[in-house]
Amino acid sequence: MRARTLLWGLALAALAARCADAASCAEQLQAVAPDANTDFIDPATADGDCLLPLCEGNSYADCHPTNGSDPPVRNYQLVFSDEFEDDGRSLAVEAGDKRWTAERMWYAGTEDMEVYVPEQVTTSGGAAVITMEQGQDWGAVQRDNGTVWNVTKDYKSGFFSSWNKFCFTGGYVEAALWFPGDDYISGFWPAFWLMGNLGRPGYLATTGGFWPYSYSSCGGGDSGLDQPGANKPQFITACPDPAGFDRTLYGLQPGVGRGAPEIDMVEMKVPPSIDEQTGEPIALGLPRGGGPGQRPWPFNSMTLQTAPLLPNATTWMDPSNGDTPQGPLGEGMYLPQDAMQPGGVLQGMWTHSTYWRGDFADGMIPVLKQYGNLDLLDNIRPGNVVQDSVSVMATLNTSHFTSYHKFGLDWKPQQYVRWYIDGQLVYEIDAVALREQTNSTGYTTFERLIPVEAMFIIFNFAMSDSFTKVDIDRLQFPAQYKIDYVRVYQDPEAINLGCSPPDYPTAQWIACNRDVYANTEADQALIPDACEKLPTCKSEWGYEYQGGVQLQSLTNVTSPFDCCQACAQNDACGAWVWNPYYNLACVLKAPGGLIRAKMGPQYEGIVSGSVLDAGSLEPRTSSGGGGGTSGALLGRSTGGVLGWLALAAAALAALL
Repeated sequence: MRARTLLWGLALAALAARCADAASCAEQLQAVAPDANTDFIDPATADGDCLLPLCEGNSYADCHPTNGSDPPVRNYQLVFSDEFEDDGRSLAVEAGDKRWTAERMWYAGTEDMEVYVPEQVTTSGGAAVITMEQGQDWGAVQRDNGTVWNVTKDYKSGFFSSWNKFCFTGGYVEAALWFPGDDYISGFWPAFWLMGNLGRPGYLATTGGFWPYSYSSCGGGDSGLDQPGANKPQFITACPDPAGFDRTLYGLQPGVGRGAPEIDMVEMKVPPSIDEQTGEPIALGLPRGGGPGQRPWPFNSMTLQTAPLLPNATTWMDPSNGDTPQGPLGEGMYLPQDAMQPGGVLQGMWTHSTYWRGDFADGMIPVLKQYGNLDLLDNIRPGNVVQDSVSVMATLNTSHFTSYHKFGLDWKPQQYVRWYIDGQLVYEIDAVALREQTNSTGYTTFERLIPVEAMFIIFNFAMSDSFTKVDIDRLQFPAQYKIDYVRVYQDPEAINLGCSPPDYPTAQWIACNRDVYANTEADQALIPDACEKLPTCKSEWGYEYQGGVQLQSLTNVTSPFDCCQACAQNDACGAWVWNPYYNLACVLKAPGGLIRAKMGPQYEGIVSGSVLDAGSLEPRTSSGGGGGTSGALLGRSTGGVLGWLALAAAALAALL
């Protein structure tokens, strides 16, 4: 009955939408939000897709009433779309696509078997297509200290995102996807996800201390930070700024914790087709199912990744709940089953809490023993020493590899996140799931937030044994991951577009730290703003500024960031070169007379750049720039850097 009632309400709303004036989607958005940017709406989007009826209730109970009443439904307005109708589009940064950037990189965080190459992303037949194929190629990898290195792999694929181009805060995002490979052989890892704009994925110097934090309490954020491989502490916290750092220089609000949270709509996984004990391939043609001698179906993982971690021996799951078919779901977590019943739209699908024995699962053993539920150990706390993964899984079938299916997410900041498959709600979490918790030692992690940051959209196609065993000998290449369309809708009374909204700005932080957000000359176009109050640096990997007047050469400078800041804080310095091959040398040069030279493969780790004075996008051309600001105010300094900068400044003063 509840499912029929909801569908009836949605049908009435859809009928009302069709009866609206036959204005274009862009014109309809302009009517409800005159200041909204309509450039991100694809004219190829059909008029019938301008509005989307959704339940607007803040609670699960609102949208699933048990008393026979209709759920509250509202038409959400289209604010972004890409139908990918024009064949042959390039999404490489040089192409200047207004929505997307396809990366050239190796994704070190997941130890991928492929590199990402822009040419592996194109549009064809009305879809965006990411192709994974054999063939040696290279990608850049940025380490967390800002160093950049070339990595070569024997497979290449694609990764594209709307970072710092299109972001939204709250709303519904949906894509129609056709998965690569088949439902039997494991290894392919296609994904569709969101991240907060303060992190650029794959650029580890931008994500450390930001990803996947969604936290705005002072204190309680240290759980797990003492573990090997742990996350970095949250960089911009809700606490007062430490001495020597002033967030307002970056346009950030005091007392507001900042981060780059992550929401995964799609991470498709085929269970290992290689026996993980023997290393032998699992036989083809086994009956499907979860029992002995059967082959499990593939599944989609749907996750809110969040930090800081809960204290050890606590969880958002329910250790006393050992009997529910969907696993030990905790408060604020829901897995509705109506659409999966016989005759339902998702008939045959099965949803369950994720099987992932996370790094802190063993801390739950005493309480699981207390309830006699030790068999829940693989479900009780997914995640690792970097993130808590509030995650569930939904089984897929053969049709997901032979046709398009819709995957969507309805997100209301500080309220809820709702995952949809083929238009049906399959998973929901609300703020209760992220409540504060205290362990037996008295340590408290306060409430983690349903994300409030402006988020951007990501599609990628990976292979990594860290996700599922890669059956490389039986996977078929080339393989294609297809995206038929992507659309974003928002409540017409809550239109919130842009990557740097007033309440959670990002533009000045990115502009003032452009040396880690952009590592090539072409990437500079992705950061259109100048740093208004501080001198900053452009950086470029694999090039050297030769010639000119050398001011000084410093040794044992551990990162290009340290080198660029030494230059930025001296009025006489206009360019710098960081050379890791010769005693970690940092060469400071006067502006003018410089030649930009491409380094050979044996010297690709060199990073160089120029200084931009406060308020300028042009390289410093003479002395007398804006170098008077203390180096202590420049953001990402770590142990020993400030002392080194002071010594460098003194040495330069003596020299000059």
